[in-house]
Amino acid sequence: MPLVLTEAEGRPSVNGSYFSSINPANGQCLQEKYCDKFSDCNFGLLGNLYACEGKPGKVIEVRAKKRTGSNSLVTALRKTLEAQYPDKSLALGGTFIIQKGKAKIHIMVNTGLGFG
Repeated sequence: MPLVLTEAEGRPSVNGSYFSSINPANGQCLQEKYCDKFSDCNFGLLGNLYACEGKPGKVIEVRAKKRTGSNSLVTALRKTLEAQYPDKSLALGGTFIIQKGKAKIHIMVNTGLGFG
């Protein structure tokens, strides 16, 4: 879960990222602050990153009860935006809140190269 504030006009970069792994002692999820173990702003070789200036902008709220097609939620969102704005370059960043039900989520395998 990368969260990096980049260096700017006399202010150093700040790494507020977290990383998660399975605790080998008890098999439970272990979430740690990146800066507690490392002092850089590096991340693994693969990531879905969203970069912005932190300024307010338009917000969309998406509510879904069930999947109606073969695409994942992220792919359905991307294809819908591409169809609505075919001549624009868009970025979408945000958080999914699962209030009830189940979700199949891709978890990166720890490669020893950064985030696990």
